[in-house]
Amino acid sequence: MTSLRFGGHRRMRLTNRTPVLAAACASALICACGGDDFASDGAGGTPSSAGPGGSTASTGGATASGSGGAPPGECDEEGAVCVPAAPEGWQGPIAAYVGEQPAPDCGDGWSTDLDAFAGGVSGDVSCSACVCGGADGAGCGVPDLGVYSASNCGTKILDIILQPNTCKQLANYDYMNRGPVPVIAGSCAPSGGVASPTEPVWEQYARLCRWTSNDSCDAGVCQAAPGAGYHWPCFFQEGEHACPGDLEQQTIQVSATDTRSCSSCACGTPTGGQCEGTVWAYPTSCNVNGVSVADAPNCSIDLSDGFAYAKYVPGLTVPGTCAPSGGQPEGTITPAEPVTVCCAR
Repeated sequence: MTSLRFGGHRRMRLTNRTPVLAAACASALICACGGDDFASDGAGGTPSSAGPGGSTASTGGATASGSGGAPPGECDEEGAVCVPAAPEGWQGPIAAYVGEQPAPDCGDGWSTDLDAFAGGVSGDVSCSACVCGGADGAGCGVPDLGVYSASNCGTKILDIILQPNTCKQLANYDYMNRGPVPVIAGSCAPSGGVASPTEPVWEQYARLCRWTSNDSCDAGVCQAAPGAGYHWPCFFQEGEHACPGDLEQQTIQVSATDTRSCSSCACGTPTGGQCEGTVWAYPTSCNVNGVSVADAPNCSIDLSDGFAYAKYVPGLTVPGTCAPSGGQPEGTITPAEPVTVCCAR
């Protein structure tokens, strides 16, 4: 399992924050807002910010409106208004972007605090073909030599074990046959099944921006509106949480858990191997007058002289081949490390 992280994540720290909201903002929990909703893609309308008593002043970015903003003179920086401090357990206020296009610039006086993603994530994985090597340890055994007391090779006396290309002296037998040449299958080593995952594709981009100044005001902090397309003011908290009040919620993801891989390659037992060889029987030695012993259930018969010697001579050896299996795509990629963002509607 792989954890894929996207963008840098810095916990936002705002100094001189008022822990409670101004009385005029307490019911709505916020005195400013920006954008239409989280479904927007950064289009935004004419940016403005709230002045005292709900009046509106142009700020060149997202929209901030309400009735609890501080008088313009309370915030020294030009264009800045007083926005509420973050509720207990939350961080902010910040500006947030969620959309299908890459996040725009945060705007003057703002800096990127976190680049992340939102919505679902997808990604494919391809696997190289599984391949089986040659059959290691494959070969041929030695057939049994059966000797009989009757001319039809019906009643076996015993099986005689031979060694390849080695003359073996026997008791004097008139009737014999040989079993099949055993095929030693061996085994094949697999290779391949290497995973090649594609880059993750997210449904949406996300960015959180923080105000670079720490100026405070009676209700919270002084901020100017962020760049177009941003929701503001917003608050965030790591993990999944319900938003306080009637703030609009959006969950973004810092990373993804990637379990995409390929199933292990394996090789079946070798098949198709062939072994050939001949058992020769001799009356006096392993040099002259040899007779090829018949394959069972046929019977080799020498009426003139019994078989007193035998030798096995290996022939053609064809190793088997293995069928590969495995190397199939498996696993998923899923969002991880959620961050809950709550913004004014």
